[in-house]
Order: sequence, then structure tokens, then C-alpha cells
Amino acid sequence: MRVVDSKILLAVIGSAVIGAVLMVSSLVSGNSLSIHITHPGIYRLRVPKFDGVNRDFSNLKITERGKEIPFWVESFDDESAKVWVNLKEPGRISITTTNRMYRGKGLDVFPVFDDFSNGLKLWRVKNDLPQVGKLRRMPRTRECMGVSVKGGHLILENGRPFGKCWMELEKDLLRTVKIRLKVYGRFELSFSDRKSSRLVLENPFDKGGWEVKLLVSGKTVKKEEIKPIDGWFYIKLANGKFYLEDRKLNIGGFSPKRLSLSVGIPGRIEVDYVYSLNSYGEVILEK
Repeated sequence: MRVVDSKILLAVIGSAVIGAVLMVSSLVSGNSLSIHITHPGIYRLRVPKFDGVNRDFSNLKITERGKEIPFWVESFDDESAKVWVNLKEPGRISITTTNRMYRGKGLDVFPVFDDFSNGLKLWRVKNDLPQVGKLRRMPRTRECMGVSVKGGHLILENGRPFGKCWMELEKDLLRTVKIRLKVYGRFELSFSDRKSSRLVLENPFDKGGWEVKLLVSGKTVKKEEIKPIDGWFYIKLANGKFYLEDRKLNIGGFSPKRLSLSVGIPGRIEVDYVYSLNSYGEVILEK
């Protein structure tokens, strides 16, 4: 057995303080890792590769006093993984490997979470169709023709020749929210405070550039143009600040309550996951 020196970082989001994190030591022995945390709460661990762990960290088992605790592997690379845990009581967390292929369950970690493993139970979906002229005779439906779940991802694309395909997360967001997605063509991602303000990322005219806008009572009060991103990326709102990947945009403070997505023609949004929470601690383990 060898004791590995570790570095600790406690991140507190907003005013809800978890408390001090005490790491007595990080013990690596064969295929196990042990961490001592003194306060309950939600923590993001940066877990280094250790003996026996799969490349994608899909064979982790995390326990406290011999009882399995909820966890979820958000991402990984060749060196480490970001692993979220929900610790109900302070104590020593043991991270080992198992024969089971399992990357955890975010529903048991976060107050608000969706990776679409249960379909669209948390979403309200509808078509926003124009109601003028001959279009009045077109059938209206609450089912959006362009919504599906494939390969664990939400697919939202416009299935009608007119109007928008629109959907909203029916749970209220908390102080921090993160969504991983990729987009094509005309789209809009909107955060609302359920009053008069909205924070919007959009490509309304498929013109090759995106816009981030803060609207109050329907009027744009701040706007920033950004270069489109190909492939997967994430958006995070934390403590009133807006992040696009690791870039913080100068939009100003905003406290979201609702998240909605919509696409025009041509337009497509694909979502990997979304989660929201009030506060968390971060523990970085380094060999």
C-alpha cells in the first residue's frame, strides 16, 4: 500500500456553503482509492486512473462504510474522470472496480437531472404553428413530429413545413445548471426567470454566427456575437454567470428558473444531458 499526496479544492457556488473538506489521505492499494470527506453534500471528484479501472471508468464501485452511494461519471480522458457523488453522511469513500459495466445514475445524484434514459418524462413538447390563411386548416397537435430519443440523446428537429418545434423542461432550475449539446441550423436555447427576463443562445437565421442575448420585457439589453461551435459543447450558468465551454461571456447576472429549446427550418438540437443543483464541493486527486 502506498499513500498518495493529494491536492484539494473546495468550490462553493452561491451562498449555500457546504463546509470545509478534509482529506486525511488518499490511499491507493492495487485497484482501490480511499477518500475522507467531513461534510455531507454533492461533490465532484477528479479521479485519476488506477489499477484495474476501464478506459471509460465504466467499472467503478463507490461505497461508504460498505454501502454503495449514488455516483455519476460525467466525462473522462486518458488521465482521469469527473465523477459526481451524493454523500448523505460524512465518512471515508472507497472507490474500487467491479465486473459490472456501470457509469452511475445522475438521477440519484442531482436534484434536477436528465440523460433521457427514461424518455421525455421531464419535458413538455408542442408545435408552435402559424394560424393564418390556409394554415388554419392544418391539424394542431401537442406532439412535435421532430422529437425523439436515440442512443441516449434527445433529438429535436422541425418535423413540419411551418412554425417551430418547441419543448420545455418542466422542473425548475437551481443556482447552477449545465447542458451538453450540439446544434445545426436555426435553433434557440432559452433560460427564463419566469418573470420578464430571458437569456438566449440562438442562430435565428442560419447566418453562420450565433448570438447570446439578455432580454428584459422582450427588449434586448445585452448582446454578444460568438463563433459557432462544431460538435459537442456545453453551456453552464453558475452564480449568475454564463459560460460557453470555458469562456465566460459578459452578459451579466441572471438566475434561471426554466429551460426551453426550439428549432426552425432547417434546425436541429441534440442533447446529451442536463443537470442543475444549488451547491457542490470539488475534490481534485492527483498522484
